[in-house]
Amino acid sequence: MININRLHKIVQFRRFQHFIFWFSILISIFSITYFGGYGLALSLLFSTSIAILIPIPVYINFYLLDKYLFKKKYWQYILILITIITLSAFLCHFYFYNIIGLLKNNVLQWSVDIIIAIVITTSVKFVKRGYTQKMLLQKLENQHLTAENQLLKAQLNPHFLFNTLNNLYSLSLNNSAETPDIILKLSKLMRYMTEAGQKDLVSLKQEVDFIKDYIEMEKLRLRSSENVILNANEVSSNFIIAPMILLPFIENIFKHGGTNSNGVFYVEINIFTEGQKLIFNCSNSVNHLKASEKMSMSTGLTNIRKRMDLMYSGRYELKIISDENSYRINLAIEF
Repeated sequence: MININRLHKIVQFRRFQHFIFWFSILISIFSITYFGGYGLALSLLFSTSIAILIPIPVYINFYLLDKYLFKKKYWQYILILITIITLSAFLCHFYFYNIIGLLKNNVLQWSVDIIIAIVITTSVKFVKRGYTQKMLLQKLENQHLTAENQLLKAQLNPHFLFNTLNNLYSLSLNNSAETPDIILKLSKLMRYMTEAGQKDLVSLKQEVDFIKDYIEMEKLRLRSSENVILNANEVSSNFIIAPMILLPFIENIFKHGGTNSNGVFYVEINIFTEGQKLIFNCSNSVNHLKASEKMSMSTGLTNIRKRMDLMYSGRYELKIISDENSYRINLAIEF
């Protein structure tokens, strides 16, 4: 819905701007004529007359710009504008020469003066219109990026939930005693995701704490978790980051990781800050991935790449290295 009060204020402000512009013209002409020896009365009459007569063709031209030129009706605009300039020149010549007898400028001289005024004011209007359109396009682009970012975050949340529910299902089948603890940790994680999902940025420390909680929850379902290592102590508390932007990488580690062909299982995650950069390195053992698992992993990584492009375009470097025994991710984000 259009805000009528705001629209009214904008219109009032534009009128005030126009008033100040023409009042400045009036003062300038008055100063030139008064100090040029015309006297107070004649200077006031002349400057006031100019400030009244010249704006007439100028504002008619503004109307013609919107009605014809901006709609690409070029010939109509040119013909009507020439007519307006000519009529205005005759009016100025008649008024200043025949009525008050101040100037002897002929119609051609007045036409030139009016054209100069129209060119100057039209240039200002084009500059202002270009700036307004640029700001509007930027606003629309920002709205589009925000909507796309919210969509990608919305896609991540169910992905995380589905993975966790699958884990709970596996544990419940085995009547695991760890199931209540996982449900409790899941509740805590979901609360953070709900709150952080409403924000564009969160502190890096909050995000790292969330990752720690997630990894602890994953450890509960693993029979052997001593080879799951997280190094995240050298993280600056001054940085802010897009929420849950690292989560898909870590989810993939626990979902698709496994004992490699050498019979080794390991997960190592390193998160630290270095100058103005966040460094995220992770590596894990893998077993042979099925085609469906590869497709699922690819979808998650595609979404995270899109989100990285939206939030950190030109300011991040992502390398993914995969072989039959290991899977490694090296990510650097510049703040």
